[in-house]
Order: sequence, then C-alpha cells, then structure tokens
Amino acid sequence: MKRIWSYNDFKYHTYMRSVLSNLHLDNSNYVWLISDIDAYPMEQKYQRLLNQNDGAFVLLTTNELVDMLDKDDFQWIFAVFSAIPSKYSKDEILSSKLPYIQSFTTGQYNPYEDPPKLQHPYAELEILCSESGLALVSQDDKLIDTFRKCYPHYTDYFSISYRSLIAFINEYPQIANKIYICNFLNCDKNKIKNAEITIITNIFGKYVVTDWLDYERGQYLERIEFSDKDEAAEFTWKLFVKKMTLG
Repeated sequence: MKRIWSYNDFKYHTYMRSVLSNLHLDNSNYVWLISDIDAYPMEQKYQRLLNQNDGAFVLLTTNELVDMLDKDDFQWIFAVFSAIPSKYSKDEILSSKLPYIQSFTTGQYNPYEDPPKLQHPYAELEILCSESGLALVSQDDKLIDTFRKCYPHYTDYFSISYRSLIAFINEYPQIANKIYICNFLNCDKNKIKNAEITIITNIFGKYVVTDWLDYERGQYLERIEFSDKDEAAEFTWKLFVKKMTLG
C-alpha cells in the first residue's frame, strides 16, 4: 500500500472536481463514502446534504458526486473519500468504522504518519483532503503514477517528529524491525546489526543517521549528522518510506 501527498502544486487544490478528472475517476463505478467532513458549499442544498449526518459522512455514487461538483465546486478543508465498489450496500458500508483525517487521538491510527493503509475494509482507494493538501492511498501503481504526473511536487512522506518516530517504533513491529534509535552509551549492537537504518546520538550530542548496507563490515549507503533531532527523524522517515515503497 502506498500513500502519496501533494502540498505545493496548487494553492487550493482540494477542489475535488479537478482531482477526480485528473485521476480519471469521474467515470468510475464507485460508491463514495465521504467522511470526517469539513467543507463549505455555496448552495444550501449541498450544505444540507453534507450536514445531514452532522458532517460525519455522506454516500454518493460517482454520478451524484460529479453532478454536485459540476454545480458547486467548493473546497474541501478536511475529508476522506473512500472509493467503494457499488456491489456493497449502504448497510454493509456503514457497518464498519468511518475513515477520518482530522478527528483522531493518541493511540489511534494516524493517517499522516503511520504506515499507509485503507481505513475502510471495502475501499479500493482513498483520497485524503487536509486543508490545502491532498493525499492518495492506493496499491494501484498506475494510479499512483498518474498522481505523480498531475502533481509533480508530490512527496511520499509526511513530516514526522523525533518523539513521534520513537512512539511508532514502540507500537509497530514492522517499523522496529527496520529502524533503531539509541544513545552511543547504551546501544545494542545486535539491534544495530539487524536494523536497516539507525539514529545514534554521538558523544557530541549529534544525531547520526546511517542507512546500513552491512553493519559488520562497516558498509553503509548514506550517513548524515544532524544537530536537530526532529530533522534527523524526518530524514530517517523519508528513507524508511522510500525503502518501503520500493520494496
């Protein structure tokens, strides 16, 4: 599964009409579950539509969604668009938890920083609107490539702090198996040996990020020293996501 973000291609590009068109989704045979909505249509009938479930969700066919956006192409501040095959009924779709982009708390899945996943079990792809940002979550490489062509200033990662990275390592084994963080005084050599990327605080208080090729032979692909721990964490996360995407 891949997640790709765009923040710098347009000033306000969470206008979903062009997004659907650019990604060739405006003729798709999906039911769109739109959830965690923060949007402000100009037309009152669409205001009522989006607020009918207290802004929690709305279900629209592709034709209904495109028709609405053709008439009132308003900006979506926050929302998750889950593309669900039309074979599923409304009751089946709403039997699962609603995907979210803004209303999450500590301990919940973080759609910005955690390993990418589709939040709804029936979804084939999800589009995340976050203020003036846009993300696509999909395992369809052709769709991801289309996104890259449409939004060339894309990024495959989202900014992450040192503290958040440590929390993710503690919570998710798949990350702990790839990244190891320690101080030079208490490093576990076996963990360094088995990790792909390490952040080691050296004697001078610098954060040394190493992308290992072979620890026992002292071989590495890249090694960079940072004074700021959050910059070290962000660079490490970027390396991790790149490896995960390519692998």
